[in-house]
Amino acid sequence: MGIFLDFFKILILTFFIGCNCNNHASRCHFDKAVYAASGNVSGGVCEDCQHNTMGKNCDRCKPFFFRDSARSLEDPYVCQGKFGIFKSFSRILILDF
Repeated sequence: MGIFLDFFKILILTFFIGCNCNNHASRCHFDKAVYAASGNVSGGVCEDCQHNTMGKNCDRCKPFFFRDSARSLEDPYVCQGKFGIFKSFSRILILDF
């Protein structure tokens, strides 16, 4: 039943409020200024973005996180931590020895 409720929430957020949170938030609100700025297309603003994302559509990574271009924007691991680069680099160094 939980999957059905999650699907229903996303359906409501997308079609009635105009939210596109890229599966990183389950709540959003209507903002009249955002609606006007979009040319009266969408006024949805995502709330409490998860997975180290931010922005009105949870479409940007938080500071000190970077977007993994190999993952889709909807992937919960799209924003990698600042040490992800160093982990990859250290594996290369270890393999080279």
